[in-house]
Amino acid sequence: MGVIQNADDSDIIFKSDDGSGGVTAYLTLDGGLGYTTASKAIKFLDNVSAAFGTGGGGDYGITHDGTDAKHENYTGDLKFINYADDKDIIFQSDDGSGGVTTYLTLDGSASYTLASKDIYLVDDVRLRAGTGGDFSFFHDGSNSKINNNVGNITIENFQDDGDIIFKSDDGSGGTTAYLTLDGGDVSTIVNTIKVLMPNLPTSDPSVAGQLWNSSGDLKISAG
Repeated sequence: MGVIQNADDSDIIFKSDDGSGGVTAYLTLDGGLGYTTASKAIKFLDNVSAAFGTGGGGDYGITHDGTDAKHENYTGDLKFINYADDKDIIFQSDDGSGGVTTYLTLDGSASYTLASKDIYLVDDVRLRAGTGGDFSFFHDGSNSKINNNVGNITIENFQDDGDIIFKSDDGSGGTTAYLTLDGGDVSTIVNTIKVLMPNLPTSDPSVAGQLWNSSGDLKISAG
């Protein structure tokens, strides 16, 4: 048996008790606007899917199995799109203290992605930069590696009078600075007690300013 409304631009309205002594619309088939309006929440029981798409069983579904919520897509890409000007897509989850917090924000006004919590890359998973993934860094389970395949690697500190400091293990359970590029003094500070240069030229290279080893004496070429 079908329920048909033949009056132009008229609706079919499903009403029921509103829990307060009256009635209210729960579902409206809007013949003027051409869509269905749900005026009250629609509850799907466990393992009952809200299915979308013409494909058999639906190409995309949202389900709760009693334990977990699932978004399942079977055709094409799965896209999250926010068309509101200067608005964001915000991913939030449990904060470990009984509340929720933002983990990742796709900022539509600033046009960048903001990570508000640490991002852990498991062993051998690389963080890549460049259209061809030309630069990457990762940890292979034993060592950390920085790899560059195109062009130079430039390390810059734009902070006025700021330094670039290279630190490593000090042999006593801590770390210490081995090399400092001092942006205030415009100097390079070598903090180690010895500097090994086993591959210096052993004859004058005739390049002004280049170090060379003259039978155990360290000299600077005059060019």
